Amino acid sequence: MPNQVNVTNIPSSRVDFIDQRTGLMSREWYRFFLNLFTLTGGGGNQTSLDDLQLGPPPAQSLGSVTSVNVSGGSTGLTATGGPITSSGTITLGGTLGIPNGGTGQTTATTAFNALSPITSTGDLIIGNGSNSAIRLGIGANGYVLTSNGTTATWATGGGGSSNSTTYAFAAAHG
Repeated sequence: MPNQVNVTNIPSSRVDFIDQRTGLMSREWYRFFLNLFTLTGGGGNQTSLDDLQLGPPPAQSLGSVTSVNVSGGSTGLTATGGPITSSGTITLGGTLGIPNGGTGQTTATTAFNALSPITSTGDLIIGNGSNSAIRLGIGANGYVLTSNGTTATWATGGGGSSNSTTYAFAAAHG
């Protein structure tokens, strides 16, 4: 077809049919109707609506499937219910290992521990600035957790004041 116009470019519902500035049909809608008029031959022929239907060509059959089966491979998953030759259900079971995007575990606590970088009592998990969690080992006796402006770190205590003041407040009940 020479120079076919695409009539599927219908203006968005956000485009007013009447332009508020001019009081006339908006440019987008005018172009749509002009394209439709041009496509139908400008009123000079008898083009049917079927002739205007644009879409992908019909799908071609490339054969048929006679049996379907599934394998978990080395993921740690198992499949049951296959092969299916007409209809049925294949069920996946098992635990997805870490190399395949899982945790290799079956409970929340063991899954967290499998992915956690901590190795010793008192370790902390901190961000390294690259969207990765890293281990900050426990600090020495007398050290406090502080910031160096970039990350969390251990430093000797600053010897702050331990003075406290107690204030008493009386409430009137009446």
